[in-house]
Amino acid sequence: MKLRNQAMLLILAEVFFIVTSAFWDAQLEGGYWLTAIYFTFFSMGGYAIAQDKKWLYQYAVLCVIALTFNLFDSYYVAELVACICTLLAHLMVFRLLVWHSFFRKKVLKSDKILSGIAGYILLGLFWTGIFMFMGKEHPGCLLNQVSGAPTSRADELYYSFVTITSLGYGDIVPVSPAAKVAATFAGLSGVLFTAIFISALVSNLKGRVAEAS
Repeated sequence: MKLRNQAMLLILAEVFFIVTSAFWDAQLEGGYWLTAIYFTFFSMGGYAIAQDKKWLYQYAVLCVIALTFNLFDSYYVAELVACICTLLAHLMVFRLLVWHSFFRKKVLKSDKILSGIAGYILLGLFWTGIFMFMGKEHPGCLLNQVSGAPTSRADELYYSFVTITSLGYGDIVPVSPAAKVAATFAGLSGVLFTAIFISALVSNLKGRVAEAS
């Protein structure tokens, strides 16, 4: 499968995950259904990006552990293990996307752009997992200033993307020191990713122009 098709499949999986967040609070109760959404996201993402059986095996192990421990999310240790495995699975995909977008040679510009888009969205989902864990274990660390209540899971996903894109609407704010630190690094990662991605595209374009001349 071509790289652009892999990236597009992953983007579709990411968009599916984001769109379903609109129904989390109204339709989904408990961790079971959210676990099912994670399962769909991981399955589509793993199918789209996996390059070899060893990588797929490692990725699948992390996903299975995360999904299993999510069923026991009433326990702190189980929630922590699920969160760590989820983040590691995100990082495995993110590393592949960064390699294809920034460092791999002889990749079409359109493929690099699609991989970069998929990587940027995945970066937002990575921080979503962190904010979700913090919001559940320490309710009130993020505050919805419109409702005056602690954030919901959908709020935390929204806040993650608002932060990495540096929009900063101010309707949701970090309250605890840990949440402020996480928000700081989330914002930095979003800015740095964009800067490096644009730099890689420009460098690639200059290299092709030099070869042509």
